[in-house]
Amino acid sequence: MERLTEASLKWCSTYDIGRVAAKHFSDPNQFNGMTTELATWEGSVHDLASAMEEVTNQKTVGKLAMPNGKKIYFDENELVQWLKRKPTRTLEETEEK
Repeated sequence: MERLTEASLKWCSTYDIGRVAAKHFSDPNQFNGMTTELATWEGSVHDLASAMEEVTNQKTVGKLAMPNGKKIYFDENELVQWLKRKPTRTLEETEEK
């Protein structure tokens, strides 16, 4: 779950996904079996927040998507189960379990 770290990640807009999908669907024989790299920008959540702050002129902070108490010890199944139980728990409530 690299996306829950402060690592540099590849990002892609939904607009770009739509454009590539339309092109692939318009000629499936040409693109059948191909892999298309969609990432158009690379950076951390903090880099993204800085870019958004510059564009919007609004204070923006990059944060990880999971509470700190859970970001080290989990697998994807545990994450799904955690979200089903009570995704709005506070960090303190999460660390008590």
